[in-house]
Amino acid sequence: TTGGLNLGGSYVLDVLSLDNLNASGAVPNFSENSISWTIISTQAGITGFNAGQWTINDATFKSINSATGNFALALTNSGNDLSLVYTPIPEPSAYAAIAGVGAIGLALYRRRKARG
Repeated sequence: TTGGLNLGGSYVLDVLSLDNLNASGAVPNFSENSISWTIISTQAGITGFNAGQWTINDATFKSINSATGNFALALTNSGNDLSLVYTPIPEPSAYAAIAGVGAIGLALYRRRKARG
């Protein structure tokens, strides 16, 4: 928009995806990485924005793109732009790796404490 934008009120954002031909379909080269899309851009700024007033409907996007991540609490207002952020959910193996590192650290701590 060429002016400012007041976003006071409640909104529903339907997240859809387009293929290479701009038809409804899978996003080309979509992968489970964090990504951000600018969905509104103004010249004079955005006022009245409250992420809690937005409902994000991402069911269609997730089913078409086999996405497991999250759009919840994903709207951000920075300067003159409103962006939608997709955050992947770590695979269970990532949680196992984190737990493994924690267990090793705990074992080393206990060993050092027992010697000390």
